[in-house]
Amino acid sequence: MAKFRDDETPRNHPFTRWRRSRGLTQAQAARLAGVGIPTLAKLEQANQFPIPKNMAKITRITDGAVRVEDIINYYAKINGGTDASQMHPLKLWRLRNGISGEALAKKASYSSPCVYAIERGELIPLRTTAQKLSAATNGEVSPYEIRSQQQGHHHAQPVYHSEEEPMRTEDTPNLKRTRLTQGMWAGRTAVIANCSVHDCKRTRIYPCTNSTISPPEVYHKKLQQEGWVVRSNGRTQVCPDCRANNKAARETLSLKLGGEKTMETEAAPAAEEEEREITPADKRTIYAALQHHFDPARGLYRQGHSDATIAKGHDVPEAWVINVREEMFGELRVDKDLERAKRRLEHLNTQIKELQENDLPKLESILDRITSLERQANEIREMLPKEVVA
Repeated sequence: MAKFRDDETPRNHPFTRWRRSRGLTQAQAARLAGVGIPTLAKLEQANQFPIPKNMAKITRITDGAVRVEDIINYYAKINGGTDASQMHPLKLWRLRNGISGEALAKKASYSSPCVYAIERGELIPLRTTAQKLSAATNGEVSPYEIRSQQQGHHHAQPVYHSEEEPMRTEDTPNLKRTRLTQGMWAGRTAVIANCSVHDCKRTRIYPCTNSTISPPEVYHKKLQQEGWVVRSNGRTQVCPDCRANNKAARETLSLKLGGEKTMETEAAPAAEEEEREITPADKRTIYAALQHHFDPARGLYRQGHSDATIAKGHDVPEAWVINVREEMFGELRVDKDLERAKRRLEHLNTQIKELQENDLPKLESILDRITSLERQANEIREMLPKEVVA
């Protein structure tokens, strides 16, 4: 039975407040939603987390007045656990649409235990798997969101022993080796990456297959792909949250100084440009643009678009666009008709240039000669009688 404080009685449940504002009893609301009265009572008392199908039915009758997120946050407030802001995007989408993990897995031709492992942050799927799961959500959850690890989600990762063995301490003090004790990866060796910022407890866990640990550079590259900043050959690792906070602090300091330039603020933009790494949000933006302007069936951009135009339109480096395109859609294919037309145009331009450089001076000389001869002929015509000229 859930324990409530004075300000957390069942009357304060978002759905209860909505129901009472409409003058509905539990029986009437349950009938409208198509669920049983005990199901609705358990939801309002926060005794049991409702199954996705029932949660979607109950929130649907409120026409948006009560969201699935409101119910999740209230349950987390009473019983503890993960609120909506910390949930994996895939799980939040399931709850909003009333779909179970088994149904989503069947639609994506995937394993339901693996779907739940992805939502708990214990498994990062392959890109092809993430694309299938994204297609099962009708594109509402992108592959990058499925493969990303959400803020505050580190507490849902597999539990590991407190004894952690460093990996090459002299080079990578923030990578440690341990053995997992719970979850689907129990018994496996894993590598733990910690954020270098003081008081930040953000971690990232990489379970190892067959107890084989890759070189530190491999994990550094994975961290960078997930938005982390890795500096000084891996001795410093900054998570995306701390990086964003640091950037906001610099902007605030700049505003307080009233535009005064100091050595630190002058050096900050250059350093930031050098250290700029692609983030999951950048990848989602580029992926959305590619979906709109790139034809995967032909392997070509639609008319008027290219890697450069997308990079310029979204203020990102062109190399990012190329990397995301090649990762998600493959390399650009060659349009034979277009290449043939390009070669023909280059040939014509070469001929025009040769004529302008070689034959145009000769033509100008000939025209000058013709003009001179015509002028002499006109002078002679003026001297002769008209009847002779005729």
